[in-house]
Amino acid sequence: PGSADGVVKFWKRTSTKAGPVGGGSGASSSMEKARVKNGAGDEGENSRCLEFVKSYSSHVGPLLALCSSQPNGDSAASIGYDGVIKFYDVATFDVSGMIRTNNSGATKRKFRLGRHAALIEREDLYLLISTRAPTREEWQADVKEEERSLDDSDEEDGPLPEGSETKKAAVPINGKKMVPAGAILLFSGTNLSSDPMRVITYHATPVTALAYHSANQWVVSGDAG
Repeated sequence: PGSADGVVKFWKRTSTKAGPVGGGSGASSSMEKARVKNGAGDEGENSRCLEFVKSYSSHVGPLLALCSSQPNGDSAASIGYDGVIKFYDVATFDVSGMIRTNNSGATKRKFRLGRHAALIEREDLYLLISTRAPTREEWQADVKEEERSLDDSDEEDGPLPEGSETKKAAVPINGKKMVPAGAILLFSGTNLSSDPMRVITYHATPVTALAYHSANQWVVSGDAG
């Protein structure tokens, strides 16, 4: 599980030479507490520390997934429960791009982002994300939205002829087709389109594992079934 408040924090490893105990500045003292000893751990030995760099309130609500790019780790991406995807430049610790998925009226299909992702950096940047099944509250909201859409369509077409047994077929939510929960979405981290480049539907049940094998340039996925 990711951050519950949607905050993404950057830390970096620094190599320092430990000074004498006491009498140091507040910053050096805090770094001393975060020090990770290399082997012997003597006071005069070189050691490695974790130093806080920057934080972002990247998402409204929980963080679903956080991944770094393969094979070099030059980029990173966070996926939020709010349907927002953010990309980061690891070298500068800056946000390099953002995709709003279901919050955008331009998306052709409706989907829910899942907890498994793989970020691939070759000539371009690509992000693979699993999809998930709706929660009980989301399912109830979808049913109500579909009913409202059906009622609005009835009003536009007028009443049915008397004695007619014809019933209007259910329409997709907001005119959009819902992507199944076992699908994998492929997004471009270069053009940042809110619509996925491809929807991969090899799995009949939700995906539980997703990883990129850089040596063979394969993406490996597994499901709950």
